Amino acid sequence: MNGRILQISSSGGLVRLESGELATLSSRDFLANKARYERLMSTDRTAEFDVRQSGRRLVAELAVQLRDEEFEEKLAGYLRESESALGLDGAIHE
Repeated sequence: MNGRILQISSSGGLVRLESGELATLSSRDFLANKARYERLMSTDRTAEFDVRQSGRRLVAELAVQLRDEEFEEKLAGYLRESESALGLDGAIHE
């Protein structure tokens, strides 16, 4: 389920799920993926989470990603720069 990180602390955080519900971040998953959580928080992006019920609350962990959007954006930028530098972008370079 997709969600957006609302808050992070030293050991976890809070996610607003696309359904509107709130879920806490699993502290184990948060500590294992802290840099990724901080990037998501700073860029205000949505991410896909695995969500489970734990008593009366929902607990979210980052879903396994087979696609790395940040890497793909960097790669696309590199290819655009390469095309431009090699004159493959249709512009005239002297």
